[in-house]
Amino acid sequence: MNLNGVQDQLPPPTTGQQRDHSEPVAVQFCQPFVPQVLRQQMMLDSTLWWLFRGTLIAMACLAAFEAVYLQATPESGLSLLFLVFAIGWAVYGLITARVARQLPQITELIAVDPQQAEAMLATALRRWPLQRSVRLMLYHRLAILRCRSERFAETATICQAVLIYPLGQARVIKGHLLLMLTESRLYCRDLWGAWQALSSLHHCKLNVTESLQRTSLQTRYEVETGYDAMALEQLEQKIAMAELMPAPQCAAMHAMLATAARRREQTHIADWLQQRAWLLGTAEQLDRLWPRHHGDKIVNADELSA
Repeated sequence: MNLNGVQDQLPPPTTGQQRDHSEPVAVQFCQPFVPQVLRQQMMLDSTLWWLFRGTLIAMACLAAFEAVYLQATPESGLSLLFLVFAIGWAVYGLITARVARQLPQITELIAVDPQQAEAMLATALRRWPLQRSVRLMLYHRLAILRCRSERFAETATICQAVLIYPLGQARVIKGHLLLMLTESRLYCRDLWGAWQALSSLHHCKLNVTESLQRTSLQTRYEVETGYDAMALEQLEQKIAMAELMPAPQCAAMHAMLATAARRREQTHIADWLQQRAWLLGTAEQLDRLWPRHHGDKIVNADELSA
């Protein structure tokens, strides 16, 4: 089930005359994600962070030792070096703070102007050094962008790479990363990977929206792997939860449950669920949110295991 709803359509590009003959703006794009690049960036960020921190502490201790035990003022060279490192520390903090302030704007642009959001991400990801949590949140936004454009293999790679690191102050994004990882692996037909992500999700503290998304993905996993009886357990409760979802996602949930019910030969329930699905969503939405659903065609267990 797609976590991002129906794709927003971008406005048509403006012509040269409409732009008053202004100079063309170079559009920046993020390079295809490579885990080794993230690893190198994290290593450089961490090295510089500890270098600044260790040097400042050492210099402060040395200055204090000279002042207290040697009854001498610190040499001018040491004071100058201390000042240089203090300025470097301040610059480090300013770079991180500037990028952190851009995160809400990037998040908003992902929904309304993905191209501009990617340009901002491309610029922010080149900043160095950054605090670990800020860099990981930037890659979380990149994963959202790739998920919205249905580049699910790359989305799964980004989420998996980010989840390797301790999130620290960015731990609030862990649940959403796991949801995107589960969804992407389901679209890529990596059912074993989807099961692993779902297992991790059950150990996460999720908000109401994320809990609904987890229920939808859990149901989709059970139907795709042929566990139809499990998918139909607590059916009334699942339908009630589905009704809290946006209409397209609610329709996809009904279609998934209809598939499970028909394979269990519960024809009356399957027909009711199928009719509800058609009332709540269009054929295009159902085909995109529930790829195994094609009109009234039901995919059997042999096709799922193929």
